Amino acid sequence: PFGNASVTSPNGLTNQQYLINIDYSPNSNNQFRFPFNNQTTSTEQVGVSQGGASAAVNTLFPFRSTIFYSTWVKTINSNLVNDFRFSFRDHVQDYPLKDKAFSNFPTWVDAETGIDFGPGGPLPQGTPLDRNFQFFNALSYIRGEHTFKFGGEFRSLRVNNIFLPR
Repeated sequence: PFGNASVTSPNGLTNQQYLINIDYSPNSNNQFRFPFNNQTTSTEQVGVSQGGASAAVNTLFPFRSTIFYSTWVKTINSNLVNDFRFSFRDHVQDYPLKDKAFSNFPTWVDAETGIDFGPGGPLPQGTPLDRNFQFFNALSYIRGEHTFKFGGEFRSLRVNNIFLPR
């Protein structure tokens, strides 16, 4: 009965990334590599599934990812090479409502028209956190035309997710 209607809601994106890489070879038997990568993103997203008319229920989406790893390659002799790696990854994202006054505001959906108002059902969420530590070591042995590689890896993962009931 109303015809087509378009309602816009503000949104935007800011993204910053950088990579720093340091390589160091103190001698012909040792090589060290130290990359560091960082990404920060900030955006505002429409807070309801149908693109609601009120920016008050939009969600902010701060995201940060940091990765650091180091590699040490040591040539023990002409037949033996050791490769050791350590890495750390930290990933944090959040979904706070733009206007915190709407945190407990109900979401209203009209199934007939598809119009909804209020924050999205799973919002706001807590601050998911993902931390990953990795240790890796491999020993390569060369004999004639054959190469044998032995090694292992240890990872420690910590993931926290918080979803608030609505």
